[in-house]
Amino acid sequence: RMNKWMKRLFFLLLLAVPFGARAQEWAVKTNLLYWGMLGSANLEVEKRVAPRHSLTLQLGYNPFTYSENKKLKHFSVKPAWRYWLCEAFSGHFLSAQLEYAHFNAGNVSLPFNIWDGLRDYRYQGDLGAVGVSYGYHWILSPRWSIEAEIGIGLAYARYDQYECAICGSLLGTENKVFLKPTRAAVSVVYMIK
Repeated sequence: RMNKWMKRLFFLLLLAVPFGARAQEWAVKTNLLYWGMLGSANLEVEKRVAPRHSLTLQLGYNPFTYSENKKLKHFSVKPAWRYWLCEAFSGHFLSAQLEYAHFNAGNVSLPFNIWDGLRDYRYQGDLGAVGVSYGYHWILSPRWSIEAEIGIGLAYARYDQYECAICGSLLGTENKVFLKPTRAAVSVVYMIK
């Protein structure tokens, strides 16, 4: 389920992006590292809004439960603003992003021990985050590119904690504020002309 305010934010972001299509104005991409996170599907759309500015919107989804009840189920929405040091879709960029995710996770270990206890308990709830990142965009051809990005931010999660990853009763509802990677991406980019 997505909260009403998140649906409204998503709608406002769509309205804020002009829908004219000219050369090097739109990009569609997918993050290969995100796919490697237990098969999490993702798609990102980016629109240049000025010579050195662009807006992006990434959607991520993972509905799967694996053997031994390993799961990192989630739906996420990540809007971002990018400032390009030269021009949009070329070279270095800095970014500021927001993130919302609804999740149900358990019996997994995240890198850098981001969420201690995720191996032994199951957590279900909502997460919001703000972050900053740095990235680089390599042009391979007029339509294809590769992009790398790394970022960090502050997250707030409100969740229910369950006794174990497979079964168990509700232990309680908790809140957590923590630092987390907001972007870790190696993306394949297709430019729409």
